[in-house]
Formats: sequence, C-alpha cells, structure tokens
Amino acid sequence: MFDEGGDVLQYADLEHPIVEHHPPMEKRVTLTMPAWMVDGLDAEARELAISRNAVVNTWIAERLRSEWRRTAKEA
Repeated sequence: MFDEGGDVLQYADLEHPIVEHHPPMEKRVTLTMPAWMVDGLDAEARELAISRNAVVNTWIAERLRSEWRRTAKEA
C-alpha cells in the first residue's frame, strides 16, 4: 500500500510511538599525518568533488574489503 502511494498512517499508533535507541553507527577517529599527505588527500577530494573525509573513508573501505577478500581466499 505504501509503495503504491497509499496513506498508511491509519495503521500507525501515533499516540504511543515506540522509539528504539540504537548505538551510533559511526565513531569519530582523529588522525595525525604529515602535511604532504593531507595535501594529497585535499587534491584528490577536489578532483572528485567530495570531502577529505569521504576520500579517507573510501580508501580505507577499499583496503579493508581487499584484505577481507585476501584472507577469505587463504582460509
């Protein structure tokens, strides 16, 4: 019904909503690195039109996936 654009609010208990509290999905990490590395990250971020943080997250995620694939093959 919802996917077809129908009104589903009549099925919700708006008087007594249940709010679940989940732990944060993100954690803050502070990195210290040489200026030349920060400059390189900034250059990459400008070229891709994304933030420095997004560059770091993407590169680390790619490396982790690569390591997971490598260790899965060795197992």
